[in-house]
Amino acid sequence: EQEKYTCGVNDEGYKTKVVLAGHPYSVNDSFLNMNVIKKLNNLGIGVITEEFVSKDDINYEVDKLFKRPFWTFTKDTYGSTVYLADNRKVDGIVY
Repeated sequence: EQEKYTCGVNDEGYKTKVVLAGHPYSVNDSFLNMNVIKKLNNLGIGVITEEFVSKDDINYEVDKLFKRPFWTFTKDTYGSTVYLADNRKVDGIVY
């Protein structure tokens, strides 16, 4: 039941797709990010956010680093962005 209320964005049906990376409190707040998701969608660009990458995939990417980042937000943002880029699930990164 709780899975219905997952935060984040995973746009489908766009030829071009980018990962919108950053702190979730600003990425998911349309006032703070000046409605960037809608603006990208209007340009024909789909958006995916870190909430749609599994913790296992995030940790796999972070574990490759020489030194793990201290902050959880940094780990999640880095791991999800690298995972999506390395696996060709996005065409670009917006930070």
